[in-house]
Amino acid sequence: MQAFIAVVIGLFSCILLGMQWLIGWGFLFSPSLREKIRRDLQTKSRFSRTAEVLMIAFGFVVVNGLIAAILWRVFVGPIKPIHEW
Repeated sequence: MQAFIAVVIGLFSCILLGMQWLIGWGFLFSPSLREKIRRDLQTKSRFSRTAEVLMIAFGFVVVNGLIAAILWRVFVGPIKPIHEW
């Protein structure tokens, strides 16, 4: 049962990060989505606004970092610790 709960929590976290990652890219490339997000954030409290912006930024950076690490591994090879260079 604990393994099932861990899998569900992990899956939920991946979905949440993926959604934030998509919102981050949408914010960068879509002026209409950018305007919608700005209008939505103006109606929220300062704490809620800060939390939402930090979550979008965190998801964007983490998922892009994972994608970069995977692509590096595929095209360049294993990532070595600095003392092995």
